[in-house]
Amino acid sequence: PHAAALLDRYPNLKLDITPAMIIYEQLSQTPAESEAFFRKYHERLIFGTDAEAEQVGERKAYTNLKNRLT
Repeated sequence: PHAAALLDRYPNLKLDITPAMIIYEQLSQTPAESEAFFRKYHERLIFGTDAEAEQVGERKAYTNLKNRLT
């Protein structure tokens, strides 16, 4: 909700969600709302690849989400 409010308020704002690896688990708890967020703001979200995922599962979840939405 906070990210959406910021994006709505500041039309030139873009978000780099690379450092937010932990939020992917939280996003999976509300898949319909999460999908709506990514679909609405997809042109303003940056999926960086410079973050190291310590666990293979996190890297796979990140890659799967990125591939599904791009």
